[in-house]
Amino acid sequence: MQGIVLHAGFCAHNRIIILKQDEHRCVFGMLEENAPLVWKLKKAWTHLNLQFRIIEQDEFQVRLARLFSQTQEHGAENTKNADAGTTSETENGKNTAIVHGVPDTPIDTIEDEAPIINLMNSIFLEAISKNASDIHIETEKTGATIRFRLDGVLVPMQTVPASVGRALAARLKVLAHLNVLEQRRPQDGRIELRTAHLTLDVRISIVPAALGESVVLRILPDTMLPLSLQELGFSNEQIRLVMPFLHLPSGLVLITGPTGSGKTTTLAAFLHILNKPDVKIISIEDPVEYRIGGITQIQTNDELGLSFDVLLKRIFRQDPDIIMIGEIRDAKTAELAARAALTGHLVFSTLHTDNAVESVMRLEDLGVPPYLISAVLRGVISQRLMRRVCTECGGTGCKACAHTGGKGRIAVAEIFPIDEPFAEAVYTRASPQKLYRQRKQKGLPSMYEDACAKMRQGIITPQEIARVLGAPPVEA
Repeated sequence: MQGIVLHAGFCAHNRIIILKQDEHRCVFGMLEENAPLVWKLKKAWTHLNLQFRIIEQDEFQVRLARLFSQTQEHGAENTKNADAGTTSETENGKNTAIVHGVPDTPIDTIEDEAPIINLMNSIFLEAISKNASDIHIETEKTGATIRFRLDGVLVPMQTVPASVGRALAARLKVLAHLNVLEQRRPQDGRIELRTAHLTLDVRISIVPAALGESVVLRILPDTMLPLSLQELGFSNEQIRLVMPFLHLPSGLVLITGPTGSGKTTTLAAFLHILNKPDVKIISIEDPVEYRIGGITQIQTNDELGLSFDVLLKRIFRQDPDIIMIGEIRDAKTAELAARAALTGHLVFSTLHTDNAVESVMRLEDLGVPPYLISAVLRGVISQRLMRRVCTECGGTGCKACAHTGGKGRIAVAEIFPIDEPFAEAVYTRASPQKLYRQRKQKGLPSMYEDACAKMRQGIITPQEIARVLGAPPVEA
């Protein structure tokens, strides 16, 4: 007589595991009493003697991890490369997975975890093929929605039953070595995935919501190469303004913009240009997105106490010429970055601000005195990313652009070299209004003007400008 086999995702969600069984009896381990579940199990398997006992959480975690591992091995018997966590192929080499129509399976008919493995594989494969930057899995009572962020815009891809969404979340927790049982607190982790051609570093964020867990996966290809400034979308005039920043003997250069505006990509382009045998470059990043040979790249790790400010203190003994700080997040990092620039280092970093004036105000808010800002700040590059018009359909929408009308992104930027009058205004604690007037008097193209120039070239649309930048600024 066939024994009981429970879906690993079901076990994680219901906090129950099979301890042992034979042809007459099955013993379950539970974390707490659950009368409705016990009744349902006894109703499903009336021919067996079912016994239930309370077990410790540590034992449950070990057994659940073992169950997921056994399940993956079982799935690998029917799929090639399933143990790599990303690919699933049939004998003819086609990628395959159970994507649509996965039913809410009753517990007495669940056989194994292979469909969840296949579904997860297919989601990753599709995200990679579409160059998605993020995968969103949001589970509610009626179902789980899977969306990809394509060129900065979330695009719905498919909807699966809620039970499948919960199983996907549980599977990802196991892969990221997170607490499978924890559904009340946020959790963060990472997964390294390999395909035949790519290595992917996937950052996972899980947050409990009112109706289920929200899972967001950030995909970071391990083999990404830095782009040139031209490839990023900088015009010849903008490159002419930027290049002097890269030849400074010392000082602080900031790249500003919200999350997802391409700041790290621009920093990587700078480091690629600066990377010479006679220069020592050290970067502190979270995470390291672009691997560049010849540069000492250090990744922060808050669990080990390796924050930006702690690492920044340590690298001064490494005799760097150029320092790249992934982000200035706090007062300590801001102060250390400014001091490093003052003591003969060329420092590049990012801020979550819109322009040069806001950058000065933000540094002051973080406790950097105006005299120090005026002494070290050499330039500010403010930027956003906008979707390019799809070259396949001209923006009308097609399969190549997932029917969004846009494919690929381009930077729109505002380059602001800090001159003596502006630095003097900062030193004397001038009002923001005066700093804006100083900025406008330089007569340099604003970000909005750069976007309009690219629109006239047919690269982006007016709708995209409105989506990213909103209404035209008064000063433009």
